[in-house]
Amino acid sequence: MSTEDFIREVRDRPSPLNDLIASYVHAFLVLTSMTAACNRLHSIDQRLCRWLRMTYNRARRREFPVRHEFLAEMLGVHRPTVSTAASMLQRAGLISYKYGKLTVLDPEGLADSACECYPVMEAQFDKIFDQPWREAVADQARTVRQQ
Repeated sequence: MSTEDFIREVRDRPSPLNDLIASYVHAFLVLTSMTAACNRLHSIDQRLCRWLRMTYNRARRREFPVRHEFLAEMLGVHRPTVSTAASMLQRAGLISYKYGKLTVLDPEGLADSACECYPVMEAQFDKIFDQPWREAVADQARTVRQQ
């Protein structure tokens, strides 16, 4: 959809998308602000757990490609710092990481090890959908484990 079409059909006319987009933008701005504060205040281990759990929630799968360089950019640290933190999470049994492929082994453990920003950030997206959308992801993960 072109920008002009979007503006004409969504922004300038009454549309059910208006409220959804406004809610998303608000949640995104809150998330961005909280991420900046989180990166300043919390340990790399807590931030990595938060970021991985939030990614797990959105990817809806346990395994995804990711490199330490990318994680370092997302968390505002140097790559060796991510390598050390990821190694600690791997030893704790929360993740498995090998050759650019990360597997979440214990999503609940990641949530428990994340800083207090994690539930606050996810609550912003719950407000958009008027329900805790992560429950569907958790149910799906339990079904996959049981198979």
